[in-house]
Amino acid sequence: ELEAWARKRGVILEGSALPAAVCLERLTSRLTAAQMYGALKAAAASPGVELELIDFSRFQIPPARLEFPLSGLSRPSPVRPDAPVLWLGRAEFDGGHHVAVWATVRLRARRKVLVAAAAIPARREIRPAEVRLEERYVFPFGPGQALAPGDTAGRALRRPLAAGAVITPDLLMNLPDVRRGETTRVVLEDGPIRISFDAMA
Repeated sequence: ELEAWARKRGVILEGSALPAAVCLERLTSRLTAAQMYGALKAAAASPGVELELIDFSRFQIPPARLEFPLSGLSRPSPVRPDAPVLWLGRAEFDGGHHVAVWATVRLRARRKVLVAAAAIPARREIRPAEVRLEERYVFPFGPGQALAPGDTAGRALRRPLAAGAVITPDLLMNLPDVRRGETTRVVLEDGPIRISFDAMA
């Protein structure tokens, strides 16, 4: 089998004596920053996104195709949207085999975001003067869509926000139809009997 394998590849084994043992080592190479950056840049293909590669997997792998799905991307803290995050991916080779790879990256993009123009308490209707649009660097793959000032009409915050903090969709809540201290119409019906009156919630 070894002689046939060698002949097929143009290798001539001199003499009739073959080695008692053969060690075959597959071709591998260490991942480079250029390979990782190219794969990450393709995965983060979105207008205006800036990518900085900080660290990455440095082990030996066979020639492979690198993939970094957005599902493997960690999110930074809302307080520090420019903090480095971990991005998990994989290197696929030999038609289906794969190994896990990782990279630490910093991602940011300039976007118009809705911010608190002043400190806003929780569970109180947001006033129009308390919000404004501002362009700043943000994490480009944050939760939900960008908000407009009109999106806060009749809504409140789940937790208080300091002035200058970004308002995201997950922070907003709908206010109840009837709030504590408001006067509301109460109607009681029992068969032909109907009683209605005003009451305070």
